[in-house]
Amino acid sequence: MKTSQSNIPMTNQLNKWSGEFGDEYVKRNEFADWKMDPGTKAFRRIVDGLQFESVLEVGSNIGLNLLFINTLFEGHVKLYAVEPNRKGFQQLVSQTDRIRLENALNFDELKLPLHDSLKDFFRCSER
Repeated sequence: MKTSQSNIPMTNQLNKWSGEFGDEYVKRNEFADWKMDPGTKAFRRIVDGLQFESVLEVGSNIGLNLLFINTLFEGHVKLYAVEPNRKGFQQLVSQTDRIRLENALNFDELKLPLHDSLKDFFRCSER
């Protein structure tokens, strides 16, 4: 898995999410076994039979949504993540036993070094 970190140009929103507010969000959204079944079922309804080769999640936090997608597609989808919060990013990339990430970036979506045609499904977490 590739990982990248960048000096993020701070906007008000990025300052909020990459600081204490984002750190607290990371604490509230931890991995737990009980989340697997409802999370995977929710993504099964979202994608409803669609097939993907790759998924990019912007604002992936610790990677719960990517974990559900990885489970749903039985590890056959390339997963990419962008997370501006350093603590969330560190937890995300430490989950290699649960999530097979192709690439994880620790900066905001405005700096994505990826060509648009590389991703079949783009989910941007609401901020």
